[in-house]
Amino acid sequence: MAGNGSLFDLGGRVAAVTGGNRGIGRAMALGLARAGASVAVLARNAEQNQSVLAELQAIGKPALVVPLDVTDRSALAPAIEKIERSLGGIDILVNNAGIAILSGGVLNETADEWDKTIATHLDACFLLSQLVARSMVKRKSGGKIINLASMYSIFGSGLVPSYSAAKGGIVQLTKSLAIELAAHNIQVNAIAPGWIETDMTAAVRTSPMNDEIIARTPAKRFGKTEELVGATVFLASHGADFITGVTLPVDGGFSGSGLAESGNRRLAAIGSNAANCYPIDLNGENDCGVASYGSRGVSINSRRSLCWRMNTNPYSALPSACQPSAWSFPMTASIAAERSAVGSNCQQSSICH
Repeated sequence: MAGNGSLFDLGGRVAAVTGGNRGIGRAMALGLARAGASVAVLARNAEQNQSVLAELQAIGKPALVVPLDVTDRSALAPAIEKIERSLGGIDILVNNAGIAILSGGVLNETADEWDKTIATHLDACFLLSQLVARSMVKRKSGGKIINLASMYSIFGSGLVPSYSAAKGGIVQLTKSLAIELAAHNIQVNAIAPGWIETDMTAAVRTSPMNDEIIARTPAKRFGKTEELVGATVFLASHGADFITGVTLPVDGGFSGSGLAESGNRRLAAIGSNAANCYPIDLNGENDCGVASYGSRGVSINSRRSLCWRMNTNPYSALPSACQPSAWSFPMTASIAAERSAVGSNCQQSSICH
């Protein structure tokens, strides 16, 4: 065990980062090098490979780039062998390489899109972890494996089913590897980035979804790639020697937020006390906090978007424009059955996702 002064020092250790030539992977590779590690980047794009190699060399630690498509199974073992010949045995493996195919959902996604996504994320993570773990066990060196999970490891998506499935699988694979490899002093953990500013999220940041993400994220912004470095160095260091099988969110609070919000609106219960309140729109866009959610078909209680507990005398404290006749969402049978749960003597039970 290292002393306190070197707890997070990675000097003398070798790290391999897949997809380490851009975005989150690049930030991780540079961060590991700055913490003292020799770093090998395994990635496809030749121009980006040379660019990150120059950045790594400027830090002053031994560095290497290995051209690699992680879906090419025959190329995986030779790539690992090249790193170990050039830099030494791998102590830290970061399985970062990934793609996201916006298929539009299971009704549209092709079998080829599914296979490519699973192969890039889940298959490559398993196969590379297997190769590196075997080397660590043979060398009796111990080591660290860090996998890249996602918010879609936690939440589903109707737009990218293969990506969600792959990322969910990575969390379970991480736990399984951690259990098996603990006896060999190999710790296996995952990092689940929130919404980070990368090329892969560029389209999202110019779409209506951007507002929903910002509203849902307590930090009220997208993260920067550099903000993944601290978690990476920590999990790669002696500081995490007794941490294994964990998925660490780095998400500005996104995964901990219980309110699924529409745009930049939030609901709040206000009044003299918790039992004498009504919902409003915090931004003052109108006087009908509930009505402003109507276009999204939000109901009360039955669909668990908003949870209220009814006391008595519904509606009386709502502004006239917010009376049921003026509510903008269609009064389906489900909503009509629950609408009396909003009123002056309505006590907020919870706001839940």
